[in-house]
Amino acid sequence: MKENFGELIEYLDEKFGKVDSEFKELKENFNLLQKSVDAKTDKETTVSQEATMLNGKVQRHEKWITQIAKKVELKLES
Repeated sequence: MKENFGELIEYLDEKFGKVDSEFKELKENFNLLQKSVDAKTDKETTVSQEATMLNGKVQRHEKWITQIAKKVELKLES
């Protein structure tokens, strides 16, 4: 009877060892995926901020060009 428990323990040890190994691999893959998503999000945030700043700059330039055109009495075409 004692021998049967030994076989059972070995079997369960092997099974839990595989599960533990697969879990560790899954966790590593998830961490890599999370890092990739974080990097992509950071890049998208930067691009969005740059686009917002550029839009503001273009609007300022359009305003200045319109002011200059009025000052020199130049009609701008649309």
